[in-house]
Amino acid sequence: IVGRNISAIRRLERKIREQALFDSLTQVFNRHHLTPLLDREILRSRRTEAPLGLIFFDIDKFKLFNDTHGHHGGDKALQELGQLLRSVLRKGLDFPCRFGGDEFVVIASNSTDANLLAIAERIQKEFSVLHQSQVTLSIGMSMLEPEDSSQSLLERCDKANYQAKAQGGNAIVHLQTDTLP
Repeated sequence: IVGRNISAIRRLERKIREQALFDSLTQVFNRHHLTPLLDREILRSRRTEAPLGLIFFDIDKFKLFNDTHGHHGGDKALQELGQLLRSVLRKGLDFPCRFGGDEFVVIASNSTDANLLAIAERIQKEFSVLHQSQVTLSIGMSMLEPEDSSQSLLERCDKANYQAKAQGGNAIVHLQTDTLP
């Protein structure tokens, strides 16, 4: 009989699994995990007839902040945003993901329009408190529509995010399919 301690192998497997799912800087889900997670929540929403919302946001003037405070300062702001998302979102219902750079997505299961707005406002307010308005958030959001795919919902929220930026930033824009041109 040959015995081996496989605890080191198990730790390594767990670390690899975490790296496949989570962004190493912010400790929220990464972009690679966003699509399967969103597809799963869309299927759940349709099966249970529970509403589903999506929030897409980024940090206003992040490049200037990075240039002023250095990349370490920018990384710290992103880490703080990841921590903020993990602390203010509902466990098991809201799923924060880093889309890329300073862009983030929150999948908000079982959320009405009012809940989605409250989540967006809470994220914006808490981030503003952390950074005393040196940097702010432009937020786009939308609810899942019957004809939506994960891609169309993401695109609508991205478009809402651009509209929030066009308003000068530090804004929240809510788009639905009937408000699209």
